[in-house]
Amino acid sequence: MIQVSQLAEFDFYKNFRLAAGKKGLGRRISNVIIMEYESVIRDYSGFNEGDFVMTSLFFAKQDESLVKDAMMHLLNLGVSGIAIKTVTFQSISREILDLVDEREIPVFYFDTVYMEDIIIAVAEFQKTEDQYSYFEKIIDDLLTFQGKQELIETLLTQNQLSREYFYSALYIGTNTEGHTGRNLRLINKLFYDIRKYQDSMNFISMRYRGGVLLLFYYEEERVDCGPDMSSLLDKLNFYWEDMSVSAADVLTEAGKLDDLLKSCLYTEKIRKKKGIKRLSYSELGIKKYLLPYMGSFVVDAALEQLSVIEEYDRKHESVLFDTLNVYVQNGCLIRPAAEALYQHPNTIRYRISKIAMLLHMEDSREFDFFSKLMIELKELSSISSL
Repeated sequence: MIQVSQLAEFDFYKNFRLAAGKKGLGRRISNVIIMEYESVIRDYSGFNEGDFVMTSLFFAKQDESLVKDAMMHLLNLGVSGIAIKTVTFQSISREILDLVDEREIPVFYFDTVYMEDIIIAVAEFQKTEDQYSYFEKIIDDLLTFQGKQELIETLLTQNQLSREYFYSALYIGTNTEGHTGRNLRLINKLFYDIRKYQDSMNFISMRYRGGVLLLFYYEEERVDCGPDMSSLLDKLNFYWEDMSVSAADVLTEAGKLDDLLKSCLYTEKIRKKKGIKRLSYSELGIKKYLLPYMGSFVVDAALEQLSVIEEYDRKHESVLFDTLNVYVQNGCLIRPAAEALYQHPNTIRYRISKIAMLLHMEDSREFDFFSKLMIELKELSSISSL
């Protein structure tokens, strides 16, 4: 169910004016319904708690006392909101508005919008919201559960996609951290704009975790998916200031869609940690080869080795782990690492030899390779837990 405050995302809302009940904007709408003659016959059985009620108050044109009677019935029912079309009355009494504020039920005035159009718009939005939750759960299950082929089949069937196709993925999010309302409006608008291009550009789109997840599909395995992704992003360039992009720019067969989605969403986590606006899976370097092994015994064993260094630092108040990290970031070269840490090269050389001793690695090439591997795995481990 959507909240009353989410009506602000619709085009018709520009005709709405909030008259009272601002504290109730968080109420959830269970249904949108019209009230016309119910007050005349004193029958409110068709209204329920959570309804968002629209009315022209035409039934009270000859007897204004019916306005208060109708409003009191709706307030007592606990409706989520009331929208009054100002064709009969331009406003309602201050006494009623005070009661509305007390009950914290929003009341709006509007004029030129057809009530039926509002009902259709909200119903379509709710349908999309339900689909969003449905597909989000499928994707979550696909990334975490065994027996994935059945979930893949569901995802393909629901979107009328073929197992014979090859797929790539794109995730579009926002850069507007901390602006929840603005993010929601931006993603909703972005989602609807993206869907305009679906049929002509061979992709499907789903809202997922505060962003939009797209699956591009191709009949041939060797098609380069990069130009299609770039073409879509060019069409959305007016979002560029607020938009972030992570791409799994590889082609994958349908049976491995779970790996494709995981690659795309890991790319998004790495992009976010790096603080950049755009990142592709093909740009991840060694990380893309390590991702499939996260959570395995080999990876856990490698991270256990790092914990030996971190434990040593805790006991001796040393900085071996930080030194190793800087050493790896500087190409496993002593002098650049020393300059980065403002230390004498001999100090860095001593620390590295101490780390090698703790890891029982005397061969320098083996040590450098394993050090790079451990640091990469450490970063991936922190990202996968975000």
